[in-house]
Amino acid sequence: MLKLIEPRQNRLEMVVMEDLVPPDHLLRKLDRYLDFDFIRDRVKSLYCQNNGRPALDPVVLFKMLFIGYLFGVRSERQLVREIQVNVAYRWFLGLGLTDKVIDASTFSQNRRRRFLDSAIEQQIFDAIVQQAMQHGLIRGEVLYTDSTHLKAHANKNKWEGQTVSQTPATYLSELERAVSEDRQKHGKPALKASSKAPDPREIKISTTDPQSGYMTREGKPQGFFYLDHRTVDGQHALITDTFVTAGNVHDSRPYLARLDRQCEAFAFVPRAVGLDAGYQTPAICLGLEQREIYGVIGYRRPSHKDGYLYKRQFIYHADSDHYRCPNDQVIGYRTTTREGYRQYHSDPDQCRGCPLLSACTHSRNTTKVITRSLARQCRAG
Repeated sequence: MLKLIEPRQNRLEMVVMEDLVPPDHLLRKLDRYLDFDFIRDRVKSLYCQNNGRPALDPVVLFKMLFIGYLFGVRSERQLVREIQVNVAYRWFLGLGLTDKVIDASTFSQNRRRRFLDSAIEQQIFDAIVQQAMQHGLIRGEVLYTDSTHLKAHANKNKWEGQTVSQTPATYLSELERAVSEDRQKHGKPALKASSKAPDPREIKISTTDPQSGYMTREGKPQGFFYLDHRTVDGQHALITDTFVTAGNVHDSRPYLARLDRQCEAFAFVPRAVGLDAGYQTPAICLGLEQREIYGVIGYRRPSHKDGYLYKRQFIYHADSDHYRCPNDQVIGYRTTTREGYRQYHSDPDQCRGCPLLSACTHSRNTTKVITRSLARQCRAG
């Protein structure tokens, strides 16, 4: 039998907000481990101390941003509407059931104006990471880094061409030094400074969002994007660093600088890092070796022609710094290239009569060339 239920919406009830929030709610876990009161001291310099209207609590402003991020609410107006009806959100912000939520425009203008050109977001991020470390949630021993493309609000067909000069990344100076030392070790003369200036290149600049970059990657959509470079700790997959660049910046460019920043800011002593194949560059491998960090980098399958010998069939002997081919011929060191690779060349006189020649090389001088990175501690995983 159906029973008619009387409306209860207008009934006065005595409730405690603490009892309305489930004990396993994500916001309860955050509130248990993180103390956000430090935000007031960090932003004090951005507020007038002796006049003006009473300011909105900055802790509430930043907690609202956290709620939007954690629960995927991208619209600030929608976020305000969600807070109005969600008891857990109100509890996390310290609001009562009848307290008024700030207007969306007030929230937006504080975010866009008051904290503009300040490093407060990075300071708050760092302080939260440090609190997580104090609770044993982050160790900084194993770090994983990758980038995610974020679509810019820009039409990919509205752009202007701009010619830019290519400048080498700062970390390449370390690679050049390592190349010079390796050549000297093998009795080779130092490479002459390159007199050829890098060729300028044409890039697309969005007329809507000039800070974004036109991204063209295999398997990825084309258009104007940003790249969010993130590092997570291996213990509980908590984010320890995030850094945004234009979409046309290669993943490897900001990596070493951001790694060093984490080690300096949080006293991390990483013993290993995990990266995808996009980070497999000589400079990254060399930088990890110099920092005594074991690097596991995603494997990018090389192109291989059917019927040819695999590189793994040529055995490297570290004690005498040479390779031996499947026919037991010694392939000795020849030079170290500017790009950070050693080259090993076979003896063409022995190769000419080798029964494996057709499966080894088709070079005109019948010479097999094998390249080896200077940083072999950085293994492909």
